[in-house]
Amino acid sequence: MFTDTNIMKKSLILACLIFIFSTGCTMHVNVPYVDVGLKQPESSVKTPVRVAVIIPDEKYIMTKTVPDVNGSGISIVYAVPFGQIIKKASSGILPNYFEKVKIVTAKPALGSTDLLFIPKINDFDIRSESVGFSSFNVEARVLLDVTIADSKGAQIWKKTIVSPWKSKTYSGFSQKKYETTYGTVVADATNSAFKDAVRGMFMSRVFKNYLAGKGGQQIIPSKKSQGKVFKLPPLRSDTYAIVIGIDYKNRKDIPHLQYASNDARQVYEVLTDPRYGGVPKENAILLLNERATRNQMMVALRKIRDRDGYVYVYYSGHGAPKTKGDQFIDAYLVPDNAIVSDPEALEDTSIKMSYLQKLMNASHAKGIMVALDACFSGGGKSIVPKGGKPLVGMLVTSGIIKPKGTGKVLITSSATNQQSWEDEAEIKGGIFTHYLLKGLMGKGGKDVWVKIDELSDYVKKNVPKASKRLKGQEQYPQITGKGNFVVTRNWDVVKIKDINIARSRLKTAFEHGNINARQLSRAMDELKSGQRSKTLEAYLEGKIGEENFGALY
Repeated sequence: MFTDTNIMKKSLILACLIFIFSTGCTMHVNVPYVDVGLKQPESSVKTPVRVAVIIPDEKYIMTKTVPDVNGSGISIVYAVPFGQIIKKASSGILPNYFEKVKIVTAKPALGSTDLLFIPKINDFDIRSESVGFSSFNVEARVLLDVTIADSKGAQIWKKTIVSPWKSKTYSGFSQKKYETTYGTVVADATNSAFKDAVRGMFMSRVFKNYLAGKGGQQIIPSKKSQGKVFKLPPLRSDTYAIVIGIDYKNRKDIPHLQYASNDARQVYEVLTDPRYGGVPKENAILLLNERATRNQMMVALRKIRDRDGYVYVYYSGHGAPKTKGDQFIDAYLVPDNAIVSDPEALEDTSIKMSYLQKLMNASHAKGIMVALDACFSGGGKSIVPKGGKPLVGMLVTSGIIKPKGTGKVLITSSATNQQSWEDEAEIKGGIFTHYLLKGLMGKGGKDVWVKIDELSDYVKKNVPKASKRLKGQEQYPQITGKGNFVVTRNWDVVKIKDINIARSRLKTAFEHGNINARQLSRAMDELKSGQRSKTLEAYLEGKIGEENFGALY
């Protein structure tokens, strides 16, 4: 018989929890608003710009239903007060960077502000696991969309920020403490995403250019003149993208990755951006985390064989070696739902690299690029199932697969017996993907278009230097296959070399009164002759604004 009232209460609560988890049902968790406090920067120079932050209503609550990954049959509905959380983050963080910040729920009157800062929660993830008889570890992360626009609403900068997982452990059976812990980690994750967004905004070249004009210069013109000056190129209807990123955060038996899904999201954004990849959204597939099951990946990857245009494939996640004795004979891409208890189970639930090669060999596409930010050595971004062998001390070939024919290129992030590294200090992502993105956005090209061989050379040149500097480790990307096809467009070069775009920008500057007729005529002559002055080049590159161009030219 129980004699301690507290023990009796705890036992009753535990019995209720056992009943809930055994019968299967839907649980509702109303996550409370928790003011976690904000650690402000030690020193910051406030930018002399008036900013209006357009937030959702303070009463806004976002809900999400999460099925239990352990197969208990329980679904948990989380209701999160993001209206309050966003308001607190906005009022607590942005005033440290701008002189005047006003929090509003609707677009302010024209002329009352210089910039619009528009935050919106795209998605969120919450999970918990038992770490003892009455102790639980709670984790949360958020996906925050941030748009920066001028006072007229013309977009200047936009980014989706994925916060790192924030965690906190609580003990006991108190419902209030349980919910407060959820509120704390969600608020921490949101604050982290806000800070990353502000840092990214100030680091972006387009925003730096905007600030160079002290808020008066429109980097993206008003809708009236936008079509003339920055008319984007048409989408490339014969291009296709398959992008996969897996963090394995819902798996206890697979090492977690920090940045794989975020890296994949960024690659997807670049490939579908009309300035760069130009892949139509209807031709693009994005599989992240729990969506990247073996079946879903197989369905997506089979399109390599079926498309006749240009196919761009990117994967960030774990790889795994397949060995026989002391020989490396194949490798796997590891889906989110792969079984890694033994080599046979892994083979049945993963995707063989030899299968990927068959798809590439059977394809009649004009060009195929497959980029893998994974390794197959048994360490780093790879795993070894129980009973399997890592590639330590084995003699392995440099190429995992070798596609037949031309126009088919595989880029792997490291040599077969090396690790692929993520960097949390500077890059905050996979080192290979960091330079792949830079290459796709123009750094890897020599002219208007970025070709596969140029992109490969750029990645091979820069990744080893960065891995040595940041991690003190060797990482040499490997290229197999042959091709000279186009992957992306170098938009920065296009804006400079396209004479029609240049003429439109000059005419707009003249219409705005920032250059006179003599300057307009001189600049047009330079465009015609191809001999452009440094001042004109700087203006066309966006390094100086219209007013500065008029004063210097």
